[in-house]
Parts: sequence; C-alpha cells; structure tokens
Amino acid sequence: MKFEREYYVGIKDVGLNNKMSNYGILSCLEEIASSHSDKVGYGVNDIESKKKVWLLMDWKLKVIERPEYGSKIKVETWARPIEKRPFSTYRDFKMFNNGKISAIGTSKWILFDLETNKIAKITEDIIDLYKPEPEKVFEKDEIEKLKERREQEITASLVKLNNDIFKSEKHLSENDRVYLVVASIMATLGDV
Repeated sequence: MKFEREYYVGIKDVGLNNKMSNYGILSCLEEIASSHSDKVGYGVNDIESKKKVWLLMDWKLKVIERPEYGSKIKVETWARPIEKRPFSTYRDFKMFNNGKISAIGTSKWILFDLETNKIAKITEDIIDLYKPEPEKVFEKDEIEKLKERREQEITASLVKLNNDIFKSEKHLSENDRVYLVVASIMATLGDV
C-alpha cells in the first residue's frame, strides 16, 4: 500500500536559491516513513508497548528537480516485500512537485528489539501490516551495490596502505606496522 502526504516547502527545508536542500528532502522522506509506521502500529508512539524501534541504516537519493520555497509537494512511500534477509527491509519514496517527479529515494531499515538489545527478525505479520509493494524506484538494490563498491574500495586502499607501509617503513617492527595499519583502518572507517 502506498502511503502519501502533502507538504509545504518551508524555510527550514531550503538552501541555495531558495530550493529544497538534501536535508529538507531527507527530512520529508523520514517524516512520511514515520507517519506510515504510526498508521500501522509500529511508530514512535508504539515503541513503549512494542519494545521495538525502526532504525534507518542507509539512504540513496536522486534529486531530479528541487522544489522551491513555498511549493506544495506530494510524497509517496511504500514498504517493499522482504526478499533475502528477514533482518532488514527496504522502503521507497517518490516526491512530486507540480505533478512531476522531483526526487526518488530508497532506504534500508532494521527493527531493533529494546528488550534484547539485538536486531529483531522482521516477521511476515509485521511487514504485512505495511501492505508491501514490489515497485522499486531504482533498477537494483543500489544501496547494496554502493556498499559492495565502497567495501571493495576500502579493501583496495588497505592493501595498498599495508604494502606502502611494508615497503617504506622496513625499519619498523611488525607490531609498529600493525599499529599503523589499524590506525589507518580506524581513520578510514570514520569516513565511511
């Protein structure tokens, strides 16, 4: 089931040239996702009783045309069926301005159990509350594709770094080289 809402682009939503900023767009998308969860009984007001909370893990956003300050926009969202892993799910979005798509997005979510402090399995009865739609705004699960590419880049960088340290710092002990690699990994992961 697609869930939709209308919004006005306010002052907090705009940046350069009074056009909607990425922050404004993502805030709108997060707001409608929250409203959809409220409607099906897994929203902010249900956290205390359900002892579970949705956590946003990743986004992919494509802006086609930025709405201007004062524009009335329509945003649609829907949950997608769980395909592979029952521990994460995707939600897609479309933003319309004057009847034309102005942005599309996809997001990856997990359900966190506050009693066990662990990721909860997203059961069919939970996902069925959202009446999932198979439509995807991107051809493939772009978040997974980007994550794989990012991991490959990190691995290649770390291999190069390790080789560089080994070649240029031959006077260092093995422990010192390991320390430099670990410090570099920590610095790299801080930017991921």
